[in-house]
Amino acid sequence: MSVLKTNAEYAKCEFLIYSCWTSRLDSGSKISGSLLLDGAYSEEEAVSLVELFKERAAANEAIYKSNTLEERRYIHIPNRKEWWR
Repeated sequence: MSVLKTNAEYAKCEFLIYSCWTSRLDSGSKISGSLLLDGAYSEEEAVSLVELFKERAAANEAIYKSNTLEERRYIHIPNRKEWWR
């Protein structure tokens, strides 16, 4: 697993790994977004990376409790080479 890839490297990946999140603010409103975490060359690798990121997030949350109500999920999606032109 690499930490950062170039656009050319991402273009070669079959799957992209994302963290999707929603946070509820003190005002009651919500903000949402997603963050590209990594790329994978096979679906097996993608599933493994999703599990790894879930485990790391749970360990981090156990140590550093979040003070906002946050929902986070980790997913893998098929990559499209045209996204990386």
